[in-house]
Amino acid sequence: MTKTAILCWLFLFPTLIDNCFSQSVQQSNLRCFESDGLWGFISNTDSIQIPPTYLFAQDFLPTGIAAVLDSSGWFYIDTLGNRLLAPYIFDNGPDYFSENLARFVVDGKVGFFNQQGKIVISAQFDFATPFLNGVAKVSQGCEFIKTGEHTEVTGGKWGIIDTSGNFLLPIQFDRNKINEQSLRKANARSKQNALPDKKAGRK
Repeated sequence: MTKTAILCWLFLFPTLIDNCFSQSVQQSNLRCFESDGLWGFISNTDSIQIPPTYLFAQDFLPTGIAAVLDSSGWFYIDTLGNRLLAPYIFDNGPDYFSENLARFVVDGKVGFFNQQGKIVISAQFDFATPFLNGVAKVSQGCEFIKTGEHTEVTGGKWGIIDTSGNFLLPIQFDRNKINEQSLRKANARSKQNALPDKKAGRK
């Protein structure tokens, strides 16, 4: 490659990156619409980008993912309509993002993904709470008891992880032992070091 070609490439490369980024933002700027009882997505120019095939749909996040519902349940898609993952169901809808993370489910196990639709902590827990102040409670061996419209989580062993999947407390405690004091200690530890060689699986 000649010196002139190299200089041209170095000049054009930032422009190409900016254009790709702008295109990505525009592609994620879709909004849902309803037609004959089914939902899809249209662009700012009202052209159909994803045909109305869903029972319900939420608007795309600025990061380019949206939660949709069909006969199989809730799942996330990208701006091309590709299926990404199935969220944990909370209040009859997809789990809320808390500290940029939400829960998802694979084969009955719970993990966490971010607002880009990327798995951050693999699905490995029987239950996990949303993140709060940088930590989440996780459990193995717990049971679920439905009482009316609500489901209670009982039993099992519990621990605490941080948003990177580091175990701040191993999963070996009863739930009532994971109190506010232990959460504060775990949060302080998350700002230092996690337990050595203890990390939840990530993908």
